[in-house]
Parts: sequence; C-alpha cells; structure tokens
Amino acid sequence: MTKNFDRLLEQSLDELSVQYKTLYHDSDIEGMKPLAHVDCTVLKIHGDYRDTRFRNITDELSSYPESVNELLNRVFDEYGLIVSVWSANGIPLYAM
Repeated sequence: MTKNFDRLLEQSLDELSVQYKTLYHDSDIEGMKPLAHVDCTVLKIHGDYRDTRFRNITDELSSYPESVNELLNRVFDEYGLIVSVWSANGIPLYAM
C-alpha cells in the first residue's frame, strides 16, 4: 500500500520478478483475485498518477469508500502491514 502516486513499488517488484496486482481505485476491488491467491497486492488507496481518479485534496482524503475500508481491515487483521518511509536523500526514516 502506498499513498504516493509514483510507481516505485511496482518497479522494485518487477526487478525482483515478483508477480503482483496493483489496485488504484475502489472499483478495482470488486472482482479482484482473492488475496490468498496472489503473491503480492499493492493497494494505492490514494490512487496512481496514471489514473485520473486519484485522491489528492482534503475533501477526497477525509473518508474512503466502504469497500476500501473493508479490504484494509481484512489486510490488517489477516496479513499485517509493512510500512516504510524514506527521506528525500534516500535514508530510511521509519520501517515497521
């Protein structure tokens, strides 16, 4: 999951030959392959620059569709979460 619009996660996964599915919008959740059957899922809850439906302003970021909340709750409950934050000079600021 990333709140960035960039494609750095996807580029890294490509370099490692990891098969993944990226979800950019809540409409991508409907009909998605079950999480247990995918090696990796990248969930961009704020969207991607390639998709004009991204969330960017305060009103858009104040709440999320129920389908996104349900998926996030399921991920937190069943899979856990890895968070990594990097500074502009490439030094990791936080990782969990």
